[in-house]
Amino acid sequence: MGQFISREQNDEKCLLDEVIKSIKNEKIENVVIMCGAGISTSAGIPDFRSPSTGLYFKLRKYNLPFPEAIFEATYFEQDPAPFYHLVRELFPKELTPTDTHRFFTLLHQKGILRRIYTQNIDALEHIGGVPEEKIIEAHGTFHKNHCVNCQKEYSLDWLKNQLFDDPDYVPKCEKCEGVVRPNIVFFGEALPDRLWKNMKADFSACDLL
Repeated sequence: MGQFISREQNDEKCLLDEVIKSIKNEKIENVVIMCGAGISTSAGIPDFRSPSTGLYFKLRKYNLPFPEAIFEATYFEQDPAPFYHLVRELFPKELTPTDTHRFFTLLHQKGILRRIYTQNIDALEHIGGVPEEKIIEAHGTFHKNHCVNCQKEYSLDWLKNQLFDDPDYVPKCEKCEGVVRPNIVFFGEALPDRLWKNMKADFSACDLL
C-alpha cells in the first residue's frame, strides 16, 4: 500500500522543490535567515519552555523573585552568581554546530547568504564558520564578553575556561578584578544598533526568507 501524502505535505514539497530549483538556477542571491532557540536544542542547549528541560523549569531552584530576574541587568549587577550557575547548566562543555548551522555556512560559501537574524546567544553561527558581519544577534551573544568596569574584552573560549574550571566562580577581569559579563542583551537593555541599521536594506534586498 502506497504512503498517503496530504495536500499540505504535497504543497510543502512542491514549494521546497521550487526553492531548490531557484537556488540551482542562481535566481536566488540574497537569503535572509530568521531563527531562534529550536535550531540549537539538538546541540544540547535547552529552549525556554520545554517541560523538565526548558530554561524556566531549571530556574525554579534559584529562589528568584520571578524567573526573568536572572536575565535582568539590575539583578545581575547585584548578584551575578545565579546567572553563571545557570550558564554552567545550559551550556555543554563542547559547543558543536548542528546541521542547520552548517547549512547556514554552506549558504555563505555559495555566496547567497545576506544575513542571519537570530535571537540565540549561543554563538553557534560563529563556531560554524559564518563571518561576524553576516550575523545579527538580536539578543546579543556569548561570542564576546567584557569587564563591566574597564571594558576589557574576552573571548568565548576564555569565558568557558573560567566557568568550567570552578563551579562557583564568577568570572573576573584579569586587569581590574571587575565582573566579566557576556555581550548579551539583558532585560531592560536596548537591542543592538546593528539590528536597526541593517534591517531595512536586508529585507528590501531579500529574495528568500
